[in-house]
Amino acid sequence: MKKTAVILTIVSVFLWVVFIAIRLLKPDYSFLICRMEVWLFTLCTLLTSVAVAFWLSAFTFRCHRADKTIIWIVYGLVSILWLYMFLFACLPFGYLAYHYQCSNDKRYVMYSDFDGTMYGVTLYQKRGVMETLFCDLDWYPPPFNDPKVFVYDAVDAIVVQYDENDSLYTDVYHFNGDIYTGSAKDSVLLVVKLLEEK
Repeated sequence: MKKTAVILTIVSVFLWVVFIAIRLLKPDYSFLICRMEVWLFTLCTLLTSVAVAFWLSAFTFRCHRADKTIIWIVYGLVSILWLYMFLFACLPFGYLAYHYQCSNDKRYVMYSDFDGTMYGVTLYQKRGVMETLFCDLDWYPPPFNDPKVFVYDAVDAIVVQYDENDSLYTDVYHFNGDIYTGSAKDSVLLVVKLLEEK
């Protein structure tokens, strides 16, 4: 029991060091591909909880039944707090955002965060193992269904298509995040159509 606890402790400490190093060294407004930090954070959390459980089992082996009961109740409460801390740490950093791969250019990925009232949409560009913030797009009210993103470098245009109330909508953005409207939007969509036909 103690040997297993020691091994789990060493592994969890190593993973915590890796996680903290990634958090400290990565550039601002960037994430590992597919938000791998959240999976590493989840693994660290679970391994730490399991290691603590093994240590408790080893040290409470000879305790009285009442003492064991109190210790395990405290452990359960701490585990619930640990889970709450996990959610509190993940939500503000967009770790639990919805992920949409760009349909025509695999270098880009779109994420949408739901804040309880609106979906905030952000475009990231893949640079090696990192996804770096490319631009913030817009906020969409629910329902914001089945969005698709297309990026066209030739015209500095980002096209977002989505379903809302059984209708298909198309928004067009400049690379700086500004939205095209009216005739400017129509002109960009015409150029995009010509590019796709080539």
